Amino acid sequence: MRPNRYSLPALAALLAFALPAQAQYGIGITYQVPQATGPITLDGEASEPDWANATEVDLTAYWNSGFYDCAPNAPGGEQDITTTGLLLHGDGVLYLYLSVQDYLAFYWGGPGEPYLGEYLLVGVDLTHMEDDQIDENYSGWPDNYPDLGPVTYKVSGFAGEGSGGITHDWGFSGLDPVGDGVVDGSVFIDEGNFVWGVEMAIYGDEIGLGQEIGFNLGGAAGHEECGIKVQDAYAYYSLFAVDPPGSAGGDVMNNSASFGTLSFVLTVANEPGVTEVEGYRLKASGPNPFRGATAFTYTVPQVVEAEVAVYDVLGRRVAVLDSGVRAAGDHRVVFDASALPAGVYTVRLAADGATVASRRVMQTR
Repeated sequence: MRPNRYSLPALAALLAFALPAQAQYGIGITYQVPQATGPITLDGEASEPDWANATEVDLTAYWNSGFYDCAPNAPGGEQDITTTGLLLHGDGVLYLYLSVQDYLAFYWGGPGEPYLGEYLLVGVDLTHMEDDQIDENYSGWPDNYPDLGPVTYKVSGFAGEGSGGITHDWGFSGLDPVGDGVVDGSVFIDEGNFVWGVEMAIYGDEIGLGQEIGFNLGGAAGHEECGIKVQDAYAYYSLFAVDPPGSAGGDVMNNSASFGTLSFVLTVANEPGVTEVEGYRLKASGPNPFRGATAFTYTVPQVVEAEVAVYDVLGRRVAVLDSGVRAAGDHRVVFDASALPAGVYTVRLAADGATVASRRVMQTR
């Protein structure tokens, strides 16, 4: 096993200047992650009220289809999936809910070749001390496993030989993160609606209030035509990428310079899940979390064409609560979610076609 590249004297020197070193970690971007107030059950449903206040990230911020346009039904070069990432932390645990809305039937590769299809990548560096190792074999830094530096876990819907759910290097490295108690979670697959993902936990003493770790997320969009005839995927994506961007998802597996920082706080500085343009407001006037139905009051400063619509975690519009020309002032709407599943929803207020306020809510069962 490769020792961590920091000697004890070097480590002491870094600790003495911890704040400047952390500020320059990886790509130099920091996300605050709020603390869960109650237990999180890793059942793939993200049904706990805390998820409504989770930090939301865009897994596909860097999208690279480039020369992988091999799927006959894929729009050449264009992003054709929607992803959602929600982050929470507890004492010694990072919780993640990652979901992918695809556009056609899933492809998970085959026995011994799980990397030939779709997958998600979760990169963490519990030491939060930038490691310049490049994992040229894209195996996710097995020498650092689990807490000597950057390491990447891989999630697949394929459960055959050499794979199965949450793995390190799809099991090829010989490491078993779930069996070792390093991570845990549940992979969910909805074949009918082309939705899949994972609700998982990563464990580490370095995770907790006032602490920081290195982090990146990514994945690949797969298709049988690509896997068999051309490449292992037709597109790669990631939350962060090096500048200039490399292979997007590949950066999560072999380049810690693409990692950002997660800072663990009690609550984020600005209220999670809420955005507002000056003069416009969208306020919950009913319970949140709620069961069955809840209400909102929205405010517009002038006569506008207003719309209040609701979206699920995959960005699909599931309800329109109000629409039309509205006078300046307050207006009340009701969100009846009795026919919708439990989970996180985003309510958006649009004025003359532009989103001016939004708020996340959670329905429980």
